[in-house]
Amino acid sequence: MAVPRVIEVAPSAPLQPFVRSYHYTEMDLGPGSLVKPVTARPELMLQISLRRPFIPIDHVTGEVTKAPSVVLLGIQTRRNFDLQATGNVTTLTVHFQPAGLYRLFHLPVSQLTDQAVDAVDVLGSCTRELHSRVAKAPDLASMVGHLERFLKARVDERQPFHPVQAMAIRMLDERAADVSTVAAECDLSIRQFERVFSEQVGVGPKLFSRIIRFSRSIQSKRDNPQLMWADVAAGAGYFRPTSSGIAAAWAATPPRPCWKRGSTVDPDRRRCRILPIGPGQHRLGFLTAGPALDRTAERSHHMGTNNITAAGEGRQRPFMPGELFTWKTTGVDNGGAIDFGELSLDPGVRVPEHIHRANDEAYYILEGTYLFKVGDEVAEASKGAFVFIPKGTPHAWLNAGTQPGRVAIIFTPGGMAGYFDELGPPVPDMMIGITDISKMDRDVRARVEDVWKRYGYEIVGPPLT
Repeated sequence: MAVPRVIEVAPSAPLQPFVRSYHYTEMDLGPGSLVKPVTARPELMLQISLRRPFIPIDHVTGEVTKAPSVVLLGIQTRRNFDLQATGNVTTLTVHFQPAGLYRLFHLPVSQLTDQAVDAVDVLGSCTRELHSRVAKAPDLASMVGHLERFLKARVDERQPFHPVQAMAIRMLDERAADVSTVAAECDLSIRQFERVFSEQVGVGPKLFSRIIRFSRSIQSKRDNPQLMWADVAAGAGYFRPTSSGIAAAWAATPPRPCWKRGSTVDPDRRRCRILPIGPGQHRLGFLTAGPALDRTAERSHHMGTNNITAAGEGRQRPFMPGELFTWKTTGVDNGGAIDFGELSLDPGVRVPEHIHRANDEAYYILEGTYLFKVGDEVAEASKGAFVFIPKGTPHAWLNAGTQPGRVAIIFTPGGMAGYFDELGPPVPDMMIGITDISKMDRDVRARVEDVWKRYGYEIVGPPLT
């Protein structure tokens, strides 16, 4: 068997808060081939194939698919797929620091968990140019130079540092990290801290810790193949020093990974389906369908901590003038299952006719009187009324009463709460942009349109009057 040549390169000082390392891998298998299982791993990675790319093989169905030349891999919580190498395989991989990808690219990284997606669909066409430059570079130093310039261009627009990143890095470096202590230092409740951790790192801190321990166990076995699984498990701190725990995690049947543009996982059938999207709308919101993933392990991780939200509790988020969301749970909290919250509305607040391409939406009226348009149907809705809006259906609404109103709002699958986080009060002149986007500041407009595309939001008509 050919031994791969692996070179690790440290990032330059400006990128060290975001990038853990670069790995250059070269392997010539001649006429042979090699299949490598991709098990649970705690890092997000950007992998550039310079010659023949790895071939992804679905772990459940065995189906072989074609990998793109630049792949963005989220944290893996289980064995989703295997990679087959044939001939000459050469890759350059960015291993991001925890929260590094989130801070540089402002991505909802929890939607990448257990996914492997075409980087062009998520980061844009600039990754094609990056691949071209890296592939033509004469040596490794030049390759890394192109990669660093690509990443440094994002540093000025980075998200601010949050202590969750320091905690996650400590966990990766095998240093003690206590959630309650760090949460108290941030003046956050444990629940709030776990939500921020999931949002920036990709999974919650407990699941992250479990993945790290499992990943180290596998690496220990690879480095010391003579070890018995019982010794590996005991060395990793598993309470039952048998091979069953590791074997179960290794062989768990996952959802099918999607390498196709515009595809997502159907958790009922474990098969890919293509979402109805328009030209040029290959973005993260469609790849993961905001994120309709079978994340049983992640959901069970949240059981007992996020199942019950008391009256008066929830994460508040102002949006447009006269709108206040109080999220009781979001896809970040429950593995992508649902966003559920209360929306308080001043009289006269309205939204333009629009479409959510990746999420069903529903309203239950708690207080007030509203006018809803769903498709071609227009009707009044008051206390006790329920409105369901299938994804892809044009709709609009208006608080038609003279008093403030309150509705329960639901998105399935979860993920749309991130849209309201990204386009909240920090975006100036947003209300003007809703009715006439041409009047917006050019930079603000570019940001708004980017978020709309990533979350599958599209305005198709004026507000109700």
